[in-house]
Amino acid sequence: MLKAVTFRAEQNFKSNLHALEVKSRFIDQNNANGFYIGYGDELSATVIGASGIKIGSGAFLVQGRMVEIVSAETVSIAYEEGKVGYIVCRVETNPAENVPNCTLAARTAASLSDISLTKEDVYAYNSEDTNKVYELALYSFGMQNTAINNVVKLISGIEEISEIKATADTAKSTAETARAAASNAVSTANSAKSTTQAHANRLSTLESGLLNLGFK
Repeated sequence: MLKAVTFRAEQNFKSNLHALEVKSRFIDQNNANGFYIGYGDELSATVIGASGIKIGSGAFLVQGRMVEIVSAETVSIAYEEGKVGYIVCRVETNPAENVPNCTLAARTAASLSDISLTKEDVYAYNSEDTNKVYELALYSFGMQNTAINNVVKLISGIEEISEIKATADTAKSTAETARAAASNAVSTANSAKSTTQAHANRLSTLESGLLNLGFK
């Protein structure tokens, strides 16, 4: 039996199938994550004293699922001197009632390697009925001298496949031009070699003729 999925009829929509379709557009299909360049504030980060980080507007993907920050969101941070942390987006496929599908929160520890992120299969066939959780770090940050510092954006901009292909085509064209130039260089070298050999042969013939005439 066939069932129309991305056709007109809201009840046919399945987010895991849509996420799979989005995932198929990524070169690295294990990481269908990234923010949309040029949309909103591109998830800009502004430190709010020692109590939080404000994430600007923008749209981004977490394992093929789109999230939009319509207006700036401030993520509260419980400051602890010397510790580090992540600003994490948590996505849930079938959360409990009154729990949103996506949230932002700060996760801190003594080191980044001590912070564990949940990464379940949100593409799974049963993810519409069984809650699957995936957490993606958007930023890392440090806490030192009573201030939040070293804020580093970890999520990358999404590159369109057309842009990647254009880059590849340019590289291919450059390589073909270089190969043609190399081929011409070889041809020129072979021609020079032939000319040199011809001159050498003529010189040898001339020398032989001089010897036959008694010249040494």
